[in-house]
Amino acid sequence: MGPLAGIAAGMAACADRAWFLVLPCDCPFVSPAFMRNLINRIATAPPNTKVITPRIQEGFFEPMHTLYSRKLLPTVEKMLAAGERRVFDLFTPSWTVEVSQAAVHDWDPALRSFTNINTPEQLAAAEKELATEKAREKGEVVGNFVNKIGIN
Repeated sequence: MGPLAGIAAGMAACADRAWFLVLPCDCPFVSPAFMRNLINRIATAPPNTKVITPRIQEGFFEPMHTLYSRKLLPTVEKMLAAGERRVFDLFTPSWTVEVSQAAVHDWDPALRSFTNINTPEQLAAAEKELATEKAREKGEVVGNFVNKIGIN
């Protein structure tokens, strides 16, 4: 039934929540800054807002990196009952707050939050990138320690 059914199931299972952050399971590098800043948009959104979503590429929203309001549940249930499955059909201009690519770049300059891992090759590249980051961080820690204790 797809992502729309997953959104409905999450909303139904968490009846005490007003908003739901939907993230894809194939994007393991979603940054805390991205999530925090997206969630912070709720406080400044107009009262009729039901969707808060980034637009990363011109013309394209990111429905799996989006906040959905519980107010959408009746709409989602009607869509599913009618056999409609397109998450994009929830992005009605009157209730959607768009987060610009520039804003997202401020939170996640490399846009790693949107890196998909769907193939063995993508997984290998991600593992290599993580190993490089860990080695760099370890080197920085050791370098800082050496500088702190005065070893040249």
